[in-house]
Amino acid sequence: MAFSEQFAIDLQNFLVSPGTDMPISPASSLFLALHTSDPTANCSVGELSGFGYIRTAVVFGPQTTANSRDLENIAPVIFPPATDNSPSSVTYYSVWTDQAAGNPVSYGILDAPVNWSTGSSVAIATGLLRLELLIKPANCTI
Repeated sequence: MAFSEQFAIDLQNFLVSPGTDMPISPASSLFLALHTSDPTANCSVGELSGFGYIRTAVVFGPQTTANSRDLENIAPVIFPPATDNSPSSVTYYSVWTDQAAGNPVSYGILDAPVNWSTGSSVAIATGLLRLELLIKPANCTI
């Protein structure tokens, strides 16, 4: 999963501009969006619409593996049943700060395409979504 372009800009501004608000509220206010194609860094491509689709809340917590700083979804994410004319295959996702608008935080590709048919739900199991927080030691020379 990669950070969205908007989140990277917001985080950069927070780090270098005094008085800038933190770019995101706590993880309990994040929403998962589904896409039929690569959403790209601004997360604006291929998000589903219609047939009862709505972004669904996702909660992240510390990854359960030792020695990791990554976050993973700590509960299943269940989208409501499709009402009609749903897409045959969902392949990508993105994470947003709002259910209907907001700013994109991250995006990625699903391990396997999800087929979503009329009357069925889509469920993303606990631990399948990961926010990777890369931490590298700084190399400082004087």
